[in-house]
Amino acid sequence: YGMDRNMPKQGAPRWPPEPLEAISMPDRLEQTLANPTLHPNALTEAERLGEFKWHKYASSSRSSQVLCVSAFGTLRHLKVRDKIIDHFLSAAMPAYRRGRRAPRWSIGLEREEPELLNECGGRRKQPTSIDVLLVSSKGVFAVEAKFVVDARAGFGGCSQFRNGSCAGFYGPGSDARAQSQAWCRLETWEGERSPRTYWALGREFFRPKVFAMQGSGSVCPMRGSNYQLMRNFLFGATYARKYGLAVHGMITIAPAATSALLREQVDKFQTEVLLPDYANLVRHTTYEDYVDVLRSFGDDTSAELAEFLETRIGAIVGE
Repeated sequence: YGMDRNMPKQGAPRWPPEPLEAISMPDRLEQTLANPTLHPNALTEAERLGEFKWHKYASSSRSSQVLCVSAFGTLRHLKVRDKIIDHFLSAAMPAYRRGRRAPRWSIGLEREEPELLNECGGRRKQPTSIDVLLVSSKGVFAVEAKFVVDARAGFGGCSQFRNGSCAGFYGPGSDARAQSQAWCRLETWEGERSPRTYWALGREFFRPKVFAMQGSGSVCPMRGSNYQLMRNFLFGATYARKYGLAVHGMITIAPAATSALLREQVDKFQTEVLLPDYANLVRHTTYEDYVDVLRSFGDDTSAELAEFLETRIGAIVGE
């Protein structure tokens, strides 16, 4: 979620830079549509008219959401879309195997399905939102995109610890607000907020040590950057099971210049959270690698998109 120069100056990046919310329509829609980081062909007509959940700072040229929509929303209109996705996935994720013919891919932007992880109810309805969801008969892949400020801040941690509702460890007594005996306060009802199923679903994919009981002074394995990675990973895994898809995975993407922390956090998630059999289902890649794929087909439209992304990233990251 990018920041522009009109926003208050801050110290070290934090997550999130500001509360996430959809921009009011039509107040900032016109500014968003005029954003130089938004590719002219990125949106459908319905999205252009306002049927899209833009983030608060979507009018900023540094918005990671807008860069992502340009990169993958535009792809929806290209004839070589399926081949591009096939090559992008196989280059980014060793677990994905291309066949002789690319399957038909659908590209969903800002996809939410609260029922998958039981993220229903509550005052602040913020279910896991997937930046890009790539789906075919072969499988489903969740893409989490970062740009500048959010990339340097890293993946998002659990808000329950940030707001003081959780003492920060996984075990009885960690619920600092309701003072329940749940090991994680997200596993219990709170008003109309349903118990999240993150820990239950993770039993299949996460290392046993993740579920070890902790006490005061310990650090919950999902307190920091693992929290956002865990939610996105489980979204893809549960989506695949619900719709009978054989393969699932998660890819994170950012410019090469802002990828260092993200790579480190993905590596940590692979080695400290995921069981070895599932570690290859999460990978980090760069927009530069994606641009190389776009250019590899000798197609004018994909080459134009590659040029657009390269120019915008160079203009912003080089500021």
